[in-house]
Amino acid sequence: PDTGAQTTAIKFLDKLSSIWLDPEKSPQVDASLRQAFVHLLLEKASVASIRATGLPNFNAQDYECFECLERICGFHLTLKAHLGQQWLNYLAEKTLPAVSCPSYLAIEYATEVSKDVTGKQLRDVFQRLFLDGGH
Repeated sequence: PDTGAQTTAIKFLDKLSSIWLDPEKSPQVDASLRQAFVHLLLEKASVASIRATGLPNFNAQDYECFECLERICGFHLTLKAHLGQQWLNYLAEKTLPAVSCPSYLAIEYATEVSKDVTGKQLRDVFQRLFLDGGH
């Protein structure tokens, strides 16, 4: 995969999410459009962010992949900050199972996302659970 492009896409999506999900930052976005954006984030973007780590040649030992993984985890934290429990439930019940993740790992990752962690800390958890043989 082109991890540079993936990293850029995740950075853009994360920034867009930070703006569009915050009514104070984007008062011009009406509620129905904001809800459609939430639907897109939950149904498509969250699954794609996880699937990106399973693409051929994605190696978390490679610096670009490592940076991309940190951005993905930062995106997950942005979703938690703006969507709260809705995102955590969706992550454990829909997003991770959609990529064939066992429920016990989905629950463990969602629990870690719910904590007060940084993108780097969450990246290390993600790597341990999903890339280093935990899954």
